[in-house]
Amino acid sequence: MTPELMLIGGGVILLILAALGGGIEVKELKVPQINPISRFFCAISGVCLVFFGMYVTNPNTSPIKPHPLPLRKLTIKVNNVYFTISDALNEKFNAEQIEVFIDGNSVGILKLDKLLPFSILKIPVPSEGKYQYRLAGRIIKETSSGSKEYTISGKGYIQVVNGIMFIMQGKKLNPSHIVISLIPEQ
Repeated sequence: MTPELMLIGGGVILLILAALGGGIEVKELKVPQINPISRFFCAISGVCLVFFGMYVTNPNTSPIKPHPLPLRKLTIKVNNVYFTISDALNEKFNAEQIEVFIDGNSVGILKLDKLLPFSILKIPVPSEGKYQYRLAGRIIKETSSGSKEYTISGKGYIQVVNGIMFIMQGKKLNPSHIVISLIPEQ
């Protein structure tokens, strides 16, 4: 006898007992009369056993179909090497925003203004070594005739060792463009 049939059979017996209320005698088996509360619990238990026997233990007939999730390969990459880039707002300017790219991937944005004139970006990399950087952004300077916006750009290579800090150093290329580079902090 399968477990499903045993559950269904037990549930049917409890449902009959709940319906008749006991007082049944068949050969040597005698079921005494039971009170209404016990009959109620027999009915609930019987329905549950029949349900479990029909649907839960047999997944092919279950109204709740399991939805198989696609298996994905889980790769955990541990970055043990970090370096930082720091920037300070020049007192001549009012605001600055620079996006930092390492090996072609955006790794963060440094935002500075008069209220927050200093910013640090901590960057994880897979290992120590040489990395290509690119910097892009803008600086705003308020003047008596209004605000003036400068574009910022820079690119090059940095040699990363764990814990090294780079600072930004800039020079004006033309009236509206500033070129910046990353140099190791001394």
